[in-house]
Amino acid sequence: MNYKETLLKEYIENILIEKKVTSKTLKPAYKSGKKGRGTKRSIASMAREVNKCADPKNRPASCYDYWDADKQYDKAKKKKKLKEADTFEQDLIVVYPYFQGSDVPEDYYYSNYPIEFLSTRILIGNEPDKDLDYFTTLKKDYIQKMIADVHQYGLETIPPVIAIRHPLMPGYYSVLDGNHRLGAFKIADIKTIPTIIIKESDIFLAKPETEWFEGINADVIPLVEAKQNNYNLKDYFNTRDLM
Repeated sequence: MNYKETLLKEYIENILIEKKVTSKTLKPAYKSGKKGRGTKRSIASMAREVNKCADPKNRPASCYDYWDADKQYDKAKKKKKLKEADTFEQDLIVVYPYFQGSDVPEDYYYSNYPIEFLSTRILIGNEPDKDLDYFTTLKKDYIQKMIADVHQYGLETIPPVIAIRHPLMPGYYSVLDGNHRLGAFKIADIKTIPTIIIKESDIFLAKPETEWFEGINADVIPLVEAKQNNYNLKDYFNTRDLM
């Protein structure tokens, strides 16, 4: 919650419960990412301003219309955020080297791409550390529950896996998101799985020296260019099947 939102929250709460605002009742606010109460003088001044604007019958024209203005601000901010998210989601599916994982905006693809039902035989998981022993020991209960849900409620209840045509194995697909689902289906010998197939042009590779950190944008290269520049794709795409 930022400084303006904190002030708005306190203003509304004090109006609704008709509570007198004093410098002691104002709580610390966050401003520019740093926590601080401010000086006693500044807090007392803020308390006077809030109280001055609390009475709708004797409200000076200079009072800030928090409610209406913040609605407009939040609406504009939401539009900007959605626009930025849309650009990010359409342009960046990032596969990290040495099987650190992939950044895949699932919600965008769930909403905008068709679902197909592919044979589990031609799908290769892209997390080779999650082997048969992993699924049958560490994730045994999780996998058994997923299999039971499929048998009871059908394939449509399981979110689709997200895959691309395998860059190293013609006729196969590499699963970038949904490796646990794929593992469960293979172990249970379920023949098909809901799948969203992504175009190769949507895929980016993080450069070889990259380590994955949450919230940090990686330095990337399009998969198409990586293939032209003779990247070692074996560092990005697993070729060993689970079963």
